[in-house]
This record gives sequence, structure tokens and C-alpha cells, in this order.
Amino acid sequence: MEVAIFRHGHSLSVSESGAAVDFDRILSERGMDEVKKSAINLKNEEFLPKIIFSSPIKRAVETAKIIGDILDIKDVVITDVLKPSNDINKIIDLIKSEDHNTVVVSHIPFVDDLLYGLSGTRFSFTTGSYVRVSINGEKDVKIVSKYTP
Repeated sequence: MEVAIFRHGHSLSVSESGAAVDFDRILSERGMDEVKKSAINLKNEEFLPKIIFSSPIKRAVETAKIIGDILDIKDVVITDVLKPSNDINKIIDLIKSEDHNTVVVSHIPFVDDLLYGLSGTRFSFTTGSYVRVSINGEKDVKIVSKYTP
């Protein structure tokens, strides 16, 4: 089983987006372009996920929808488990309970902590970037690919 861990695309500031709070910030044009490039790259790698788990924060949900459109994934699950302040062990347990490839969309520092929790390695996630990880049991976790748009 594999998981692609995505950081959401670049977003507008609270004042630029007209959002009342950080939770409601939306992707910028640049952010949408970053996510499209990353999702196309992931598709070109022939990665075939069945489900996307996304943080409920608006920019992550928008990122998940773009990925879903490009990879033809209808099953997008919005979960509070992926909020940046949550315990990564909850999402690790969720990922490991799946028997098929998945995509996870969240935020810094959560995505880096998740990658470290799974593989023991770190990555400088920029907006729209991802790391693809292969999980074959507790001790057999490998980085398959990394992409920064």
C-alpha cells in the first residue's frame, strides 16, 4: 500500500481572500497551478489511489478536490484528524487500516511530522508538494518519490 502526503497549495492571506479567519483562506491561482502540476505528476507516476483524506480547512479541501478531479477519485473524506494541531498517530492508524493507496492533504508542520512518523525521514514540504511512501508492514516503509512544483 502507498500513500501520497500532500501539503495544500499556496493560499491567499486572510485579507487578500476576504476570509474572516485563517480556516477559510482559499487557494491562490498559483496554488491551484501547483496542485494541478503535482497531481498530473502523480498520475504520470501511475499512482492509483482510491481515497483522499483531507483536513477540513478550506485550502486543503480545495487541494483535495483538484487532486480528485485529476486522478478521478470520487471518495474524498474530510476529517478533523488532519487538522495541524492533531496527533499524527491517529492518521497513521487510519492510513495503515486502509488496504489500498491513499492521498492525505494537510498542512505544515503536520505533513512533515506525518512523514517522519511513518518513515523516520523529513522533507521540506513547499506548497503543493508531495511525498509518496510505500508501506509494507511496520518496519518496511520507503520513500517512493518526492515532487515539488
